[in-house]
Amino acid sequence: MISIVIPTYNRKSMLLEAIDSVRRQTYTNWEIILVDDHSTDGTQKAVQRLKEPRIRYFRNDTNKGPGYNRNFGFKKAKGDYIIFLDDDDYYIDPSFFHNAITAFSFNQDKDLVFVSANANSYHVLQDKLYPHSIGFTDYKDGLEYLLHMDAPYKKPLSTFTTLFVADKLKQADLEHMEMVNDYAIYLRALLFGNVYILDELVGNYRVHSDNISNHIEKNFLIQNLEERVWVKEHLMDKADPMLIQSWWKRQMLILVHYYFGQSNPSRQDKKEVLHWILEHSKDVPDMKSSLDKQRIKTWLKAKKKKIAP
Repeated sequence: MISIVIPTYNRKSMLLEAIDSVRRQTYTNWEIILVDDHSTDGTQKAVQRLKEPRIRYFRNDTNKGPGYNRNFGFKKAKGDYIIFLDDDDYYIDPSFFHNAITAFSFNQDKDLVFVSANANSYHVLQDKLYPHSIGFTDYKDGLEYLLHMDAPYKKPLSTFTTLFVADKLKQADLEHMEMVNDYAIYLRALLFGNVYILDELVGNYRVHSDNISNHIEKNFLIQNLEERVWVKEHLMDKADPMLIQSWWKRQMLILVHYYFGQSNPSRQDKKEVLHWILEHSKDVPDMKSSLDKQRIKTWLKAKKKKIAP
């Protein structure tokens, strides 16, 4: 069985579209773990009207945030496979679940941790679809993928395009993660198995002004950084130290670029983030000079957009 974990908060219409796209799947052995983060828009009644016995509905007494909700849903899941589906995304390929399960069946000797596929980035304001490709298809060694994520391989666009093996996520200690976002889930999972990528577009990832990824606070970023430390420590006995250093440096630069370029943090927050990275990168050559170049680049970008650095 597949357990689909859906955290939701005040997105009733989009949530119903996401649920409907699951119900249209040709593979029918699934359950939805719906974690309502104290919505006030009538979400509960709308879900009850569906009269769908495969939906298990849970409602928080207070707003607890997406990380808590994903973790809660994971702990409640009964399936052999897990999907984390955000309430604003949806499937366009009704055969995705079937094809992913088939890929697992045909690759039982490959120690897979997940099967994933490509998706469209749907920019709502422009009403345009932009296909996103992971960069390879078929089988890939998990550690190779982890150490070269973003160069040259891409992370799947989100987690709704991926069936994870539940037992593998337990090995990755997902139950005790605080930072349960897409990137962190993929990094941890790749420590514990290999992957298979389907060559098809299976859904639409909505890009809009209310995306969580558009609103990054300093403490949230620090949690992301600390999650990378966990992964780095677990890589030590699995990969060459030079490859780990290269991976770490790339991860830090990606996070700095994303944080500085997207979130418009204060000068003090920027200094604290850079200080954190330098303190945890003493074994990485030229990290300071690389960060200085990155800082200049992103601050100039912010200035060009008339955003105060």
